Amino acid sequence: MNYVYKRYCVRHLQIKKFYAKCIVRQLDVLFSPLQLRGKTLKNRILSTDHMAVMLDDSKATNQMSAYSGAKAQGGAALTIIEAARVHVFGESGGSAIRAYDAACVPGYANLARAC
Repeated sequence: MNYVYKRYCVRHLQIKKFYAKCIVRQLDVLFSPLQLRGKTLKNRILSTDHMAVMLDDSKATNQMSAYSGAKAQGGAALTIIEAARVHVFGESGGSAIRAYDAACVPGYANLARAC
């Protein structure tokens, strides 16, 4: 092996070790607690909102609770569920939880227990 190639190999290993240390540091941050408006999340892993549309008559279903619970069990400290209508005038014809209707409370309670 010539000298130049040996130096290249040594330098390549040094760079790989440097990046490995950076990744470990980033993972340390990812798994560290996060303060958010007076609440402490156990880590910085979250699942953003998307319209899974697991609703029955605009109420959360057991399927939605199981889905959100699985994400929480998988390590997500925060799971944001899909859109909710907070007033009857917010109805757009699309699927969403009717949060203005007291009938949605059992579904929300089920979601909270699952997570």
